[in-house]
Amino acid sequence: MRVRRLLLFSLALLLTAAFLVLRTTFPASANQSSLLLSPNFEPRILSTSGESPLALRIFITAVKTDSRGRIITGPTSDPVKNIVGAESAGERGGMQRFTKVMFGASYIDGRPDPGTRIDPNNPVV
Repeated sequence: MRVRRLLLFSLALLLTAAFLVLRTTFPASANQSSLLLSPNFEPRILSTSGESPLALRIFITAVKTDSRGRIITGPTSDPVKNIVGAESAGERGGMQRFTKVMFGASYIDGRPDPGTRIDPNNPVV
């Protein structure tokens, strides 16, 4: 009789522990209304706009020159490749500014256009 009571007590204790573990693992799954943090809203999907016209795109790039001082616009066998340095961009706030010499670049392949040098104070391609 005593063994039977001990088994029943152990079984009740085990069931209570299992109930507590399951309750903390899966909280209030039946009562979702208490977990609602905001009212319903209408979802809106953002989409990108089309690409801007070519005239509004500005593509600038730094350039390198070969051994004769010409801007490199493609593959070359000349071993000399010098990066074109800085140029004065004028004074602002009482201090001289300098910027890298930049040229316009092709939209398709990114090659520099030697005839399109960019003014640092008015960057228009």
